[in-house]
Amino acid sequence: MLIDNKRRDELRFDAPAGTQRVRSGHPGMSLRAHFQPGLVVVQVTGAIEASNAARLNDYVTGLANPDRPMILDLRGVNFINDDGFYALVRIAEHAYRAGMAWALVTSEAVDRLRGSTCSTYRLPVAASMEEAMRRLTFRDPGWSLPHRVATMTRELTRC
Repeated sequence: MLIDNKRRDELRFDAPAGTQRVRSGHPGMSLRAHFQPGLVVVQVTGAIEASNAARLNDYVTGLANPDRPMILDLRGVNFINDDGFYALVRIAEHAYRAGMAWALVTSEAVDRLRGSTCSTYRLPVAASMEEAMRRLTFRDPGWSLPHRVATMTRELTRC
């Protein structure tokens, strides 16, 4: 089912078992949600920047469900700026408040930005999709929600 910005309310968040795909395109960025039993994978490709960071945040937080862990797959992201990083922090804050377990699988571009950002906030990064699935599916005790949630974007500074 193709969802455009005006018809987002048609998206069902309680998808039945099996894999369903929901696409949401945006110039420069593509979003796709794969619903699987007990897990949702949100695949992001392209560039995350000022023009679409809020869209990413809205899309992912709209799919958030404490009963269904989420993997945010950013392996296809070839560019991300500070606005994209702040979107990831807002997603993390929402997941924390909702009690949703989630993991982030990054690309080289995302890792570069994470390495250059002086934030006291840590994101739940997994080295691979397999690791993220294993940790979320078996609720690895070493994989917990971050201990601190940034409350203001001023707390997030660049070096």
